[in-house]
Amino acid sequence: MPDMDGLALLSTVRADDPSLPFILLTGRGDEETASQAIQAGVADYLLKLEVVEDKQYGRLANRIESVVEQDRTRKKFESLVANSPDGIAHITQKGVILSANPSLAEWLGTTPEALAGERLTDVMDTETARRRVAAVREAVDEGETVETTDSLDGNHYQNQFVPVESHRERATVQLVSRDITDRVERERELERQNDRLEEFASVVSHD
Repeated sequence: MPDMDGLALLSTVRADDPSLPFILLTGRGDEETASQAIQAGVADYLLKLEVVEDKQYGRLANRIESVVEQDRTRKKFESLVANSPDGIAHITQKGVILSANPSLAEWLGTTPEALAGERLTDVMDTETARRRVAAVREAVDEGETVETTDSLDGNHYQNQFVPVESHRERATVQLVSRDITDRVERERELERQNDRLEEFASVVSHD
């Protein structure tokens, strides 16, 4: 490529399609090139010496198949998240929302784009936000999923905070929040019915 190198080509491709898988096959095997490639978001990084000169084309083919399969899996996951009735968000240890799906945004009366970069304490009542941030930190510190329940604007939610790592932030969690308002109300109604039955049974027994 006389007019550009691999990183320049990557920049051109990313301007047209930010999510297209890109494998960098380079003749420069230095740490600076590798660092630049990773920062630019390459899916994989291979040296020409290890592929072309050693005629390891099967290795390159395996990498391509692996990257394409990973991309398909990612797209399926993103589709599930986008269409899920559960509220889903990627949150840093400090309580900053990196991304959110439409369901969560709708519950908070905004859009996914508007939520990106906001703090939990800025988009929901302070007490609920503080409890969720505490759960985020616990999940990150323990490296295990943390489950909580809470209320927001009169609705009840069951939450899971799952530790994950991304290329942007290491200490993050995936929040999956399910609206359990109907279930809570049914349980409360059942409790009221049981209380009335016990009261009735007590009166009958007394009589």
